[in-house]
Amino acid sequence: MTNATAGGTLTAWTDAAPYIPTGSFDPTTGVYTVPATAHYAIGATVNYSLPTAATGIAANVNPTLTIQSGATVLLTGTFPIFNTNAQGVDLRTILGNGTIVMTGDFALTSGETITMHYNDGGLTTPVDFGTGATNDGNGITWSIRQISQ
Repeated sequence: MTNATAGGTLTAWTDAAPYIPTGSFDPTTGVYTVPATAHYAIGATVNYSLPTAATGIAANVNPTLTIQSGATVLLTGTFPIFNTNAQGVDLRTILGNGTIVMTGDFALTSGETITMHYNDGGLTTPVDFGTGATNDGNGITWSIRQISQ
C-alpha cells in the first residue's frame, strides 16, 4: 500500500536486492513470521508525503504508524503535526512530508506474526508512503533481525 486514505496493514513490499530475503517475510501481505523464539531488533524508517494540502485538523486527530505482533502494539510512531497560534488563530495540521522512525528490541516467540499498520487516527487526507508501485525502500524500509537466543 503506497497511498492510504484509511488505516490498514502496509502491503506490497519488495525484498529484492539490495534487501536480504529471509523466507520469513511475505512481501505481498507484509507479514513477517518469527522463525525462532529469541530476542529481535525491529527498526523502521518511513518517509511519507501528502498528495494534497492538508486542511486544519481537530485536536483529537492523531495519525500513527505501528508495528504489531497480532493485535499487540510493539512500536508506535506519530506523524509530525504543526500546532500554533498566530495572532489568536489556532492552526493544527499534519506536515506535508516527513519521516517517522521506530526502533526497539523484543522477545518474540516462534510463529508470531509481525506487521506494520497505518492508523489514520481521524485524518481524512490521503497519505503516500514510499515512492513507485511498491514500498521499495525509496521511502519506507523496515527490518527485523535476531540479536540473541
